[in-house]
Amino acid sequence: MNEYERSRRGLDQRRANELLRACREQAKQHLCAAVGRMLDKVDDALFELAEKAENNAVQSQYFDAMREVRIKRSEMERIFQSTLIDGFNTAVAPAPAGSAAGREGDELELDLVGDDEMEENLAVTNMVQKIETGCTQELGMLDRRMGYLLGDEALEGHANPVGPRVLCNAFLQACNPVESGLKVKLIILKLYDRYVVSEDILPLYKTLNRFLVSQNVLPDLRSRVPSKSRAATAGGTAAGADSQAPAGEDEQDQGPDLFAALQQLAPAGGYGAPAGVSSVGGVGGGF
Repeated sequence: MNEYERSRRGLDQRRANELLRACREQAKQHLCAAVGRMLDKVDDALFELAEKAENNAVQSQYFDAMREVRIKRSEMERIFQSTLIDGFNTAVAPAPAGSAAGREGDELELDLVGDDEMEENLAVTNMVQKIETGCTQELGMLDRRMGYLLGDEALEGHANPVGPRVLCNAFLQACNPVESGLKVKLIILKLYDRYVVSEDILPLYKTLNRFLVSQNVLPDLRSRVPSKSRAATAGGTAAGADSQAPAGEDEQDQGPDLFAALQQLAPAGGYGAPAGVSSVGGVGGGF
């Protein structure tokens, strides 16, 4: 029996569930506040794009999108929160591979997707990779601590209840009510990338790690946590252990250059392929 197994033998499952619920609540509060601040900026971004539009038709589209997002903002925030919680709960208690839910998920993966959905999924993939690259240390330690609570010593980001995929997919689903077209959706996703992925995910991971350390969950875990799969996913460009930067602090996303990047987003161009790739309502139960 290794040290991990000996340590976990003293962990009561009820206590583990309490800590998981506390992490879920902290993630919900942190990210819902971040999304609220980010949605405040959508109106300004669309207005500036409208002011710089090349013709009246495009300008009208941006103004229509502004009105739609204002009307649907509460719905978007509600969907984000409920999807975030559902994603957390699903990661904590995934459906068995042979269950109806598991089979349905497998079938959905085989379905052909349209161009618009491909662009949206590509935007999410880029954000996931940005978090994995920019939050290597904190996410690695959080993987270990969440794995400790879940009884999965080998748990990694894709199975982490607060992993990058869960956080980015929640906002993608929140954009579903928007009917102003793919370009507007990609602009909103880009703003989530810039203001939430770049500024709020790393602080969240640090907060959760500090909380779990305070609760004696692997308090002596070393800060340097290698992750072969994550490094490979990020094309081997993950930040060094002594120089971790906030996810996505790219110069092209700062100030006026952000709007230049937003103007370039279009169905034909979209986000572009990521490196190495060609061409959270109420708190749910469950544990």
